[in-house]
Order: sequence, then C-alpha cells, then structure tokens
Amino acid sequence: ELVWKCVNKIVTVTVSDASIINKFGINDVSVVTNGYDHTPFLTNNDITDFNIDKMSHNLLYVGNYDYRPNEDAAFYFVDEILPLIKNKIKNIKIYFVGNIGTSNIEKLRSDDVYVTGRVDNLDEYYKKSSIFICPLRYGGGIKTKILEALYASKSIVTSSIGLQGIDIPIESPFVIADNPTDFANEVVRLLSNDLYRSQKEAACKNVLSMWTTWNKAADLLTSIYSNAIIENI
Repeated sequence: ELVWKCVNKIVTVTVSDASIINKFGINDVSVVTNGYDHTPFLTNNDITDFNIDKMSHNLLYVGNYDYRPNEDAAFYFVDEILPLIKNKIKNIKIYFVGNIGTSNIEKLRSDDVYVTGRVDNLDEYYKKSSIFICPLRYGGGIKTKILEALYASKSIVTSSIGLQGIDIPIESPFVIADNPTDFANEVVRLLSNDLYRSQKEAACKNVLSMWTTWNKAADLLTSIYSNAIIENI
C-alpha cells in the first residue's frame, strides 16, 4: 500500500488486481492484459490445422515445471484425475510439455504419460491433442498457456485458478472443474461428444476477437507511461 501511494502510475494485468488496489482508495489504476499472439509458429498456420486429429484421446498441458504450481498440477492430474478418466476411456494419453528444470515431473513418466521437456515447436503437440488441460490448484496472474490454447482453438478443461484474470462475457470456450471427479467427467464428455467439443473449439475465436494482441498492449502501455511522464514534468 505504501508503494502504491508513492508512485505516479499503477498498471496491472488483470481487473481483479486493479480492484484490490482500488480498495485502498487508489482509483487511478490502468489494466493492460497479456497478448495472445506471442507464439510465431501458431501465427504462421491456419488455426484449423490444429484440430487435425479429431479422433485422438490425447491431452496436453504446457508449462514450466520448475514453477511449483505447474509441477503440483501435473502430479494432481496424474494421481487423482487420470485414473478416473481411464475408468471410462482406456486409450488416454497425456503430454506434459515444457521446461523440467529441477522438478520431479519425470517421475510421472509411464506408458500413458509423456514428459517431453522443453521443445522448439508446439505444433506437433497441439495437432495431436484433442483437449488442453489446466488443473492448477494455486498460482496467480493471467495464464499464458490458456491464451496459447485459445489461439490454437483447443477445447479447454481448467480449474478456476487457471482462468484468473480472464473475464469472458460471451459464450465461453472453457469447461471449469475444481475437483477430480468433475474434471475427469468433463474430459470424458469432451472426448465422447464431437459436437460439444467442436462448439468449444469454435468459441475460442470469439474470445480472441475481444482479446488484445501484444502490439496493442505495447501501444497502450506506451500511451499510459507517456501521459504519466507529461503529467509529472
């Protein structure tokens, strides 16, 4: 609070963060969200290409597993959610893609669980996966992984934590589940109902039409900081 009241301008990446600061009587807070188009390989492809393998029972989660919330999410999914899914769909596979670092995620490797480490290009994994999962149990800020999955037009099953900072006033492409049973049931529902999954995939484009690009975010930040400098000269 002391720092907030000492600075000339405050910028947050989420509306919820701005609201917290507002509660301390500080109303001059701007919100500039993360952009969604930072991934070059996705921008160079037709988005529909990422739903080539409609019949796959592959799931995808992307993250830096050296970051404890991502590591926890992976273990939570494999230990508590995956067994429930496999009770109904046997040929299920999950890909954990991203930096391993000093995490213990490699212990999860099995015939059904793939831990790839860092990869140069995510194309292959988006194309071969039917659903993007985000079973985060804690952590803050906008999840860039969610924006990437939207950009690839993937159906998404996520915890409420995974959607922090993403306020969608239109038909949502997200399926939200905050306990193992609900999460497993929603994954099974999407894999078992092609029409439902296609509707969720199509809704991704509606969300992105309302979301900012990185260029727009940079322009807005430049304007905010420029005005703050002028006002305090």
